[in-house]
Amino acid sequence: MQQIQTMFFSASLVAFFCEEVHGARSVSAVHPDWVRPNVPVEVEPGDSIELQDGTIYTNTTEEPVTVQAPDWLATPTLIEVPNPSTKIPEDAVQVPAAEYRALLEGMSNGKVLASDAEGRPVLRDAPLPGIADLRALIDNRVAEVTANWTRFENEYLEREASARTYKNGGYQGVPAVWVKAFADAAYVFDPSNLEAAAAIYREATDLILAQADGLRAAQQQLGCLRMRKYELNRLEGQAAVDRCAEILAAVNALAAQMS
Repeated sequence: MQQIQTMFFSASLVAFFCEEVHGARSVSAVHPDWVRPNVPVEVEPGDSIELQDGTIYTNTTEEPVTVQAPDWLATPTLIEVPNPSTKIPEDAVQVPAAEYRALLEGMSNGKVLASDAEGRPVLRDAPLPGIADLRALIDNRVAEVTANWTRFENEYLEREASARTYKNGGYQGVPAVWVKAFADAAYVFDPSNLEAAAAIYREATDLILAQADGLRAAQQQLGCLRMRKYELNRLEGQAAVDRCAEILAAVNALAAQMS
């Protein structure tokens, strides 16, 4: 199992943070009272060495001289100080790995992350959507279905008008281009066989009109379903959510029927 990084939770932001991404909360710094110790160092004639106060000592004598110089190998005394670069909020509390996993699992199951009175993370039930939100869901879904049905609306209307004209004329002769183009593409027949072609043109015409009437009836049903969104005004809580789901299911079933 992949090891979870050290996690922190901020109640003010209701969010998780980790030091690996957002920076450590504290860093090591040299203790302000620590002073590098001196050690005796033998300086040969003509050699120089830096002293504790930063000055340079040069041995101008003809004999080696022992002086007190900084011990550059000494290990400073360190203390932990707040990291000014961390992005983890000050109110963040550490969250054990097991608790963090449980919180993630709960959120994947629809729970909502929140904080308790002590600023620690807890899971709560997701708030139910309001009536306005539920009505918007219905409107948006109906709009999607309507847009799919009417994306070639001008073509549908022209083909329907052409089919009605051909039918009202007693299905005589060769129909106008809107009906003929549909028949030529949707059916396999020999146009030179006038009797067979007439039967195909008639069948295509009737099918176009049946589809037009069916679409118009479906649009009417869809409009009626959308108006049912006002039923939600008389409901609240889970009852409103259930009614919205019922209406959306009917919309989807109608869309599937017409696809």
